[in-house]
Amino acid sequence: MHVIAEMVFATVLVIGIVGCILGSKYLNIQRDNRGQLRTLEKQFGARLARLELLEERIVVLEKIVTDNKYDLRQQFRDLEKTG
Repeated sequence: MHVIAEMVFATVLVIGIVGCILGSKYLNIQRDNRGQLRTLEKQFGARLARLELLEERIVVLEKIVTDNKYDLRQQFRDLEKTG
């Protein structure tokens, strides 16, 4: 009977140690994932801000290019090049 109790104790001890090791590894992975997620969120925010800035610039450039005066100036420049 004493041998069975020792085996049960050893089994419980091993299961507890393995559980602690696996739990620790799991928590470390979760912490690393949260850090990576924060980094990706910052990068996404920066790129989104850059995209919004570029969209605003495109709108301005489209207005300039579609402006009649711009078209007329461009035609004069083209005439000067050929003439």
